[in-house]
Amino acid sequence: MVGVLYACTPGTPCEGSECASIAGHYVPAYDFDGGTLEKTGDGGVCTFVVLGAWDLAQNASALTVDAGVLSMSGVLYKDNSFSVTGGAGGLSISLNASATPGLIDVDAGTFVPATLRGQLVGNTVDTDGNTCLSIVAFEATQR
Repeated sequence: MVGVLYACTPGTPCEGSECASIAGHYVPAYDFDGGTLEKTGDGGVCTFVVLGAWDLAQNASALTVDAGVLSMSGVLYKDNSFSVTGGAGGLSISLNASATPGLIDVDAGTFVPATLRGQLVGNTVDTDGNTCLSIVAFEATQR
């Protein structure tokens, strides 16, 4: 597991055929040991926000992620990094990552799945205004 933090995103989305194909079903593994939890307020519970498996759809540089409980949208950049964000009901999430596209060797009949490495940032706010910032590195493999 690589614990890399991505603080900013490049400014140039990929275009058409230059966009790596990274669509698919992904199953993440998280590195909680290198994670961060920051709580503000006197009450509430502060725990890591993580997603189970998710489905990533792609239309050139436009990405959408369906994580079951919420959807996110964002952009794939020329350097194969991407950022997607979304939220619902006091929860906001962003995934910032670098993608290694899958490889297909038609002659050998083999497929190497794509991988995504980056961080998941979750912010929660409860009804009393207590907040929790959760940052955890992940690696997700296309299934």
